[in-house]
This record gives sequence, structure tokens and C-alpha cells, in this order.
Amino acid sequence: MSAQDWPVPGWNEHEWLRSWFEIVFHPELINGATEQRELLTPGTERYELIRQSFEFILERQPFGVVDWSGLTRWSFQTEKAMYGFLLDLYNYVFTGSEKFPHVPEYDPEIIREINPPWISLLKPTPCDIPGWCESEEIREFYMWAFHPRVVKYLDRYWTWARRDDLAPLVRAGLEYLIGEKPFSVKEWKLFTESEFASEAELYAFLVDLYEYFYDEEPPRHAPA
Repeated sequence: MSAQDWPVPGWNEHEWLRSWFEIVFHPELINGATEQRELLTPGTERYELIRQSFEFILERQPFGVVDWSGLTRWSFQTEKAMYGFLLDLYNYVFTGSEKFPHVPEYDPEIIREINPPWISLLKPTPCDIPGWCESEEIREFYMWAFHPRVVKYLDRYWTWARRDDLAPLVRAGLEYLIGEKPFSVKEWKLFTESEFASEAELYAFLVDLYEYFYDEEPPRHAPA
């Protein structure tokens, strides 16, 4: 199912409604339910349409986790976790519930189950990036920092890339990517969901990113 054709009330007629869901489930904003609740005014068209959209989704549960990720880029591990969170969010925003909606924690067992189908298609695999398979935070760095709506605001990740515990892995990962150029743009999109027009553009961006984070040029392999 295309994220542009969801059978949700008002979906195809109102771009702001699509944007609202994208923003609310943005990785940097998904825990900001209180702010979203305060921004909605009961009785307005916007309030009623968002409420109707939530009720439609909760009543019919028409979407899988892949459909949801296709729109919002936020990946729930299971449909049960996804609809449970949506119900808590609906009650918090629209019924006055004081139960704050918490994003479900990731289950490592499920991660191990869902990784192989697409990782195994790649040679090399994302696990060749230093820290990818050992650190959930490193995976989050690549998946969130390159999120289509975050990639232009990487100042948010400057501090993260310099954290004492993460900096060695982020630096080593970028050095590996820049030195080896192991992935095509199609492969890169598989695990970051960020699109580049060409490999040259992708790796030039990674060089700029390295220099931005560490104020120095990355080591490069000598030409063959």
C-alpha cells in the first residue's frame, strides 16, 4: 500500500494532515505528545479531522508496520505494539487521559529475527560498519541522522558524534564508509531510508559529514 493513498478521512485532500502524522512520528519528536495535545484546539476542523483519522485507524487497523514506516519512517516491531501506542496516544490527546504514551522498547530477539532477510542480500552488509550489529545507538545514529527530514539538520547529531562512548564507533564507521565505499545508493536507502542521486554524491556527503563532526579531513585510501 502506498503511503500516498491511505484510506484515511481527509488524507488525500489535506497535505497538512499527512504532514501532521509525519511530524508526530518523527524520531526526534515522537515523545512530544504533550506539545501536540496543547497545539490542538477542540472544535476546530483540524482537531476533528485528526481525531477522525485516529478513530478510523484504530477501529479498522488497516495498516501493517511496513505501511506505517512508509509514511512516517517510524518503525514499530509489531502491529500489536503499533496499535497499542496509537491507542495510548489517542486517549492522551483526545480523551484527557493522563497516561503518557511511551514508545515501545525494542526487543533484541525480534531485531535478530527481522534483520537477516534484507541484510543477507548485501555484500558487504551493514554489520561491516563498525558498531552496527553491536550497538543499538549506532544503528539509530545511521537510521535517524539520515532520516529524510533530519539529514539537513545534522547539528543535532554533532554532540552525539562526539560523545565519549560513541565517538570512536561513529568515527570508525565513517572512515570505513569513506575509505571502502561499500554500498550503492540503493543499498544505502535500505537501511537509512535516505536517497542520494549517485554514489559520488553519497560519499562526498559522508566526507563533508566527517569533517563537520571532527574538524579534520578523513583518512582516504591512496588511489590504486
